[in-house]
Amino acid sequence: MKLKRANYYLVVLAAAACAALLSACDQQKVADAVNAVKPDSMAFGGLKIGVSTVEDVRRQAGKPEMVWEDDDGAQRLEYPRGPNGLTTWMLDFDADGKLVAMTQALTAQNIAQVVPGMPQDEVRRLLGKPATIAKYALSHEEVWSWHWAEGGVAGDGMFNAHLYPRGPNGLTTWMLDFDADGKLVAMTQALTAQNIAQVVPGMPQDEVRRLLGKPATIAKYALSHEEVWSWHWAEGGVAGDGMFNAHFSPDGLVVRTSRSDAPGHEQH
Repeated sequence: MKLKRANYYLVVLAAAACAALLSACDQQKVADAVNAVKPDSMAFGGLKIGVSTVEDVRRQAGKPEMVWEDDDGAQRLEYPRGPNGLTTWMLDFDADGKLVAMTQALTAQNIAQVVPGMPQDEVRRLLGKPATIAKYALSHEEVWSWHWAEGGVAGDGMFNAHLYPRGPNGLTTWMLDFDADGKLVAMTQALTAQNIAQVVPGMPQDEVRRLLGKPATIAKYALSHEEVWSWHWAEGGVAGDGMFNAHFSPDGLVVRTSRSDAPGHEQH
């Protein structure tokens, strides 16, 4: 009887502990939801550069959507103001946890910095969480979109960043050229019609690789003694509808080039 009673008390204590944890989780969710819809003046009003700390901001504005940490201990806290909001606040802190800058990310100046070749994580750090993310199978695109006050008129614009995969099925290969001092002098997209037109019979493999980058696939054909390198590319400006193929002889020279449909796509 005593054992059963002890077990009963253990069950009650365990249930009480679970209820307390759930209650704490629910309270945190409610607090996060409230903070997300607070007016900016309430969430960020009274914060002082060089004085306010990370703890001050978290206490006043709640949990950030993202925390970016640098190697030197500096941090950036991201606070998007709702999925359809026109503001995303970036709060930067030094290694001592003191606020050094507070900026609105969705500005024309920041949007102008989003250029071809920019990695996803840099776009996210610059503009914050997008309002929507859409994926398109046919074009192999992932499109991030933000509401912003275009031309100073609230709610009249969407900014869209079209992101292409850079893996084996990617449509972009970026070539970055540096001078003898290690300074960047050029940044170009390799898979263009102009570059592809330069691949001609007699061109060595290493020159083709330097011009177009790593191929998506390499196939060897015993009967024809050919090695075929293939790249996905936006043929005719339509993403994902073509493959460019370079056919090499056994001595590593281009013997011919060809076009074919991308796997899983048919041209009409």
